[in-house]
Amino acid sequence: MTNLKPNLSEQVMIEAIHKKNDLHSVLFAQILASNPQAAKSADVKERMEHKLLPFDEYQKAEIMEGLEWVSQKEMLEAEMTMILQERTLSLLTIAKEIAADENITDKSSAYLAVLHPDLFLDDAIAKAEIQLSTGDYDDALTTLNNVITSFELKPDAHQELIDWIDVLETKYLLETNEATTLSMEQFNTLAHVFSEPGSYTITAYGHYCAMTVDSTFTIEILDCMGNIETPELNIFATAESLNEFDWQFIAMTENVENVTWDFGDGSFGNGNEVLHSFSDTGLYVVTYCAQYCDSIVCDSLTVEIMVGLAELSHREIRIFPNPFSDYLHIVLPQEANTVEVHNNLGALLQMHSAQREMDLDLSNLSQGVYLLRIMDRNNQVLWFESAVKD
Repeated sequence: MTNLKPNLSEQVMIEAIHKKNDLHSVLFAQILASNPQAAKSADVKERMEHKLLPFDEYQKAEIMEGLEWVSQKEMLEAEMTMILQERTLSLLTIAKEIAADENITDKSSAYLAVLHPDLFLDDAIAKAEIQLSTGDYDDALTTLNNVITSFELKPDAHQELIDWIDVLETKYLLETNEATTLSMEQFNTLAHVFSEPGSYTITAYGHYCAMTVDSTFTIEILDCMGNIETPELNIFATAESLNEFDWQFIAMTENVENVTWDFGDGSFGNGNEVLHSFSDTGLYVVTYCAQYCDSIVCDSLTVEIMVGLAELSHREIRIFPNPFSDYLHIVLPQEANTVEVHNNLGALLQMHSAQREMDLDLSNLSQGVYLLRIMDRNNQVLWFESAVKD
């Protein structure tokens, strides 16, 4: 029994004492001497003192010798634990120094140089993690497989390491093949997250002796709207002045929803059509956004708040058609001196001398929202209006 299972539990010792009539004292003393950890138990010691047939002195000496050996072993193990903890702290310090040293360009190689994966399990795992972070799957798998042969692991840790290796091998196959091709054993436990919607071909293989069978099928990964491909996403908006400070904004969307507005003055709004009152004069960049699944599309336009614009009758200024394709026809009052065309960020694109009636050639502009500013001879704004090129 002692040869087959030298480290017996405390419960086994107690059961042995109960069988004092069947178990000779000599054999019982040998078992306790071979299992000093159990002999240290308070329950075992109490039952030993009440044993009908007490131990001889030499038997007690054998048991005490085992206890002394355990004490020395525990002291050595405690010292080893302290040494390993100090070593771990030293490695952390070295890692921080390597990370902070601007003269070291290849920091991964520098840190690998101070590790001893053939001597320490933690070093071997750290080496594998560094290799994975740099994309060296082959080297990482080799390091982990060496751990299995070089270190004696507990059953749970051994199985965990095997599972890790299986996952890495599967991930390597997924990332290095256009089609998802896996063995049947790997596929049986495969969990894979596809990064984007689309159609994927998967082939599963099974082996029986020298025979190989396979099954190929296609799966479709859909986005949140049920589409296999992301459609074209568009949003643009128009701004219309209702009076000096009140404006109406209308967003036109394609395949997006949940429109939000940032009016550039610290205020925000929601919806395809919103009204906003600006509290002061100035040039404001209004940003509007909309959502498709996890994607956000945004654009912006510029409005300028000028006190006194309402004094000029809007009937004296006509700008049409709006939206336009290539040309805008404009009817202007006598006070008009120049016509400016700005983009939605406020940048000046064109400037024209004003005429009572004129056609602006805007064929070179791309689709979007533009701001027209009508200026007088003192370079003051008479009127401004947004125009949309479709």
